[in-house]
Amino acid sequence: VYLYTRPKVYLSDYFVDTNLNDSYTNGVFNGGVLVTNEHKSKNYKRKLTIEILDQENVVFEATQDIEVEANTTKRLEFNKIIESVKHWSAESPNLYTLKIALEDPDNIDNNQYINRLIGFKRVEIKNSQVLINGKAIYIKGVDRHETDPYTGHVVSRASMEKDIMLMKQHNINAVRSAHYPNDPYWLDLCDKYGLYVVDEAKIESHP
Repeated sequence: VYLYTRPKVYLSDYFVDTNLNDSYTNGVFNGGVLVTNEHKSKNYKRKLTIEILDQENVVFEATQDIEVEANTTKRLEFNKIIESVKHWSAESPNLYTLKIALEDPDNIDNNQYINRLIGFKRVEIKNSQVLINGKAIYIKGVDRHETDPYTGHVVSRASMEKDIMLMKQHNINAVRSAHYPNDPYWLDLCDKYGLYVVDEAKIESHP
């Protein structure tokens, strides 16, 4: 359990959709950022910056000065075609770094920063065949429960990392989170090491 504080004007949410164009060559990036001002009567100005990096190379950058009215949430959207993007797949889990910054020109204590890893892939079904980036795949998957043989349902990051290493060593390329969404760190590991995920909601209906 952890507690944290954030300023009255803050990044309340963000959305990222990454895909490939029809030729599977260029990346299609669509992002949305929500900025909320919880002050009841005062508007605030902020600078919002979003970047996508391929290691140290910046492939997309946008900066926007915004004013967020009192007691409202402002949505901003960003779209970009990234040429000759590196594909993400279970065999080649190429990742880019997404950086979002919300900065206060008058008080750096109010600045906020989010860093996430994202991948570009395209998932389709054609002629009853699942395609990843335009290519047919053979799914070799397992179910996984969030449990540890020694600590039960208290699963450490080290335990998760051991799980994914065992899966990759045995040529597993997909995992089903039976029967509930897993810890977000597990999904980060799947992004990093290359596993396709069936991320279940807690809605079993066996009959």
